[in-house]
Amino acid sequence: MNLLELSAGATFVHEVVKHEQRVEALVGDFADALALPLAERREARLAGRFHDIGKLRVPPEIIFKPGALDRNERHVVELHGALGVDIISEAHEELPDGLREAVLYHHERWDGLGYEGVTGTDIPHVARLLSIVDVFDALTADRVYRPAMTEAEALRQMIAQCNGVDAMWFDPCLFRQFIAWRCDASSALTPEQIEELRAYPSADLPP
Repeated sequence: MNLLELSAGATFVHEVVKHEQRVEALVGDFADALALPLAERREARLAGRFHDIGKLRVPPEIIFKPGALDRNERHVVELHGALGVDIISEAHEELPDGLREAVLYHHERWDGLGYEGVTGTDIPHVARLLSIVDVFDALTADRVYRPAMTEAEALRQMIAQCNGVDAMWFDPCLFRQFIAWRCDASSALTPEQIEELRAYPSADLPP
């Protein structure tokens, strides 16, 4: 089984595949900007490509529900990382050892309140990169329940999700680096927004 052909062939998750493609490119560019080892950059791109492949086994009426999910539906969605690991494990392909961990843990939070409850530096490094990029792309893309945010709006919301040690979604160091990278790389941010965003990490994020 070829994972890329499998995900691309699932017509009902077309939007999910587009999200994976954007995340693959963005997390790869972020890893390049961080000058990570080449093996880790490859792992990051593959994790971006396949991080949501488990949604192939989630009913589309849940994935594309326009309203809020109920408790049972949310539980099903939260299984997609583990389901993705199952799919990857069934593939007859040579894949990096860390890919399964990145797929399983891409919804972990620095404060331990993610899907699997893993905390801080126990979260694999590529999964920490992926969690930032995954949220950023989700916020800046149209969803059935809301229109896309601008890049500045998305970054502001992500900062609000990291407003202290009791509500820390992302690796603080990587998140600072992500904001700095977007300020340097994005053509969608105005000089005033860049100035505003550069001030946030030192003011609002713990060291």
